[in-house]
Amino acid sequence: VGLPAVIAERIGQLAPLKLAAGHAIFAGAQGAVPRWTLQGAFARRPDWKIAVTVILKATEGEAAAEVTRVGGKDEAPRLAVEAALEAFRKVLGERAPARGGGAVRPFARDPYAFVLYGRGVATYLGLSGRRRSPEEASKILTRSLVIDPKVPETRRFLGAIHLDNGRPGHARAMWAVALESRPDYLPVL
Repeated sequence: VGLPAVIAERIGQLAPLKLAAGHAIFAGAQGAVPRWTLQGAFARRPDWKIAVTVILKATEGEAAAEVTRVGGKDEAPRLAVEAALEAFRKVLGERAPARGGGAVRPFARDPYAFVLYGRGVATYLGLSGRRRSPEEASKILTRSLVIDPKVPETRRFLGAIHLDNGRPGHARAMWAVALESRPDYLPVL
């Protein structure tokens, strides 16, 4: 769940792409039919690396692309975003989003912060066999911030949880700190 969330966060705001659900991750936008869907998988390799595969599918019968990137397991977020961008380049050509905007920067200083981010997102949404629990998701995401407090994606999602649970002041605080750590981080605006 962490990899799709990072892809959505990092490339969903790049022109010409736009998340069908607006600012909400995995919201399932009401009445919106997405033009593209992304699927993916990762596999451990015998050389201690991982292969991250992203599959771009069109909902209207247009071309699709599949891209695999291989690297160290600590690089999974970057590999997934690079693969997604390359898949869009294969299909959209020159209209594809550029690599800019920090899309492929490392997720955190410590890879365990990303593991906790994925668990927090999955727990909040009730995905990957987890029981939906905003309270538990908040605890998991807070632990992720203890490991690396400067990850804007974690702060944005934790802020969304606070907002959904009637704590707009807490949400604003999370988003303000996300902007302090990365002033060009558009999803919190």
